Amino acid sequence: DLENNILYVCSGDENKYLYSNEAIIENFNFLSDKRVEECSCKFRYRQQDIQCKTTYLDNNEIKVNYDHAKAVTPGQFCVLYDGEECLGGGIIKEVYKNNERLWYL
Repeated sequence: DLENNILYVCSGDENKYLYSNEAIIENFNFLSDKRVEECSCKFRYRQQDIQCKTTYLDNNEIKVNYDHAKAVTPGQFCVLYDGEECLGGGIIKEVYKNNERLWYL
């Protein structure tokens, strides 16, 4: 919490606070003309691909829905793939779980 200078910490590698299922990606840089609704994404370079659904929003933002991903954090990158083709990437702006914005991020 930058406004209040608070760092939140959770214990355990499988803690429920580490997981989310939706993110808003801003400043998306398209590397392809494709605008697919279903693809895969990565939030970390060596991470396994995560299947997702995309919704294209205004202002060069994308909403990415996925089943269950760990440690998705604002300020990091999200990169979309269609098979082996990189569609582009952008910065994670907001993270949600079950349609509620995660207040601790």
